[in-house]
Amino acid sequence: MNDDTITMEAHTVALATARQEAHEAGRRDGATAGAEAAATRFKAILGHSEAAGREAQARSIAFDTNLTAEQAGALLATGAKQSAPTLAERAAAGTTLLPTAGPSPEPGKPASDFDRGREIAQRFAPTAK
Repeated sequence: MNDDTITMEAHTVALATARQEAHEAGRRDGATAGAEAAATRFKAILGHSEAAGREAQARSIAFDTNLTAEQAGALLATGAKQSAPTLAERAAAGTTLLPTAGPSPEPGKPASDFDRGREIAQRFAPTAK
C-alpha cells in the first residue's frame, strides 16, 4: 500500500463524517433562510397599504396563516378599517383624554387602574440614595 491510499474502514468513516457535516450545514443554512423569509413576509404583511386601520387583522394573518403578502393584502382589503377617534371627536363626546382619579372605592385603595399602576410603579421605582 502506498502513502496515497486509505483503508476501506478509514474511507467509510471519512464519508460518514462528511455526510453528517454537510447535513448539519444544510440544516443551519435552511433554518437561517427560513427565518429570513418569515421576517420578510411578516414585514410585507404588516407594512402592506391594506394593513392601515386593520392592524389586528394584519398581525393575525402574518402570524397565524401561511398566506403570501399579496394574498394577505387582498384579504385585508375585504375587511373594515378600525379607526381611533380623533382628539376633537373625543373632546366633543366628552371623553377624557387621560384617566382621572375618582373617589376611592375603599379607604387606602387606588381609585382607578391608572392610580393602581402609578402606585405599583412608585413602590418598585429605585429610590435615590
